[in-house]
Amino acid sequence: MERTKAYEELKAKIASQSIEEVRATPVWKKFQQVGELTHAWRESIKENLRLRYPQADEDEIRKRFGVLWLGPDLAKEVYGWEVAEDDSDLMSRD
Repeated sequence: MERTKAYEELKAKIASQSIEEVRATPVWKKFQQVGELTHAWRESIKENLRLRYPQADEDEIRKRFGVLWLGPDLAKEVYGWEVAEDDSDLMSRD
């Protein structure tokens, strides 16, 4: 839950910026913020997968994350692996 909390805090920090602050922010910093937010979101999803599947090893977590992030068809092509469970609720950013 620590990574989920970090994601939520980062999202709130970015959302609290005023329009003027956003306009004044250099482009490189905006890209950095998007990268940090995406990284935090990905880690939050992985953390939730670990909680949902406590017996799964890191390889299985990586594959389950791939199914979520890439979609089932591309993940099957990449990993040669598919899952029956629907974990798409973990992709919600709200």
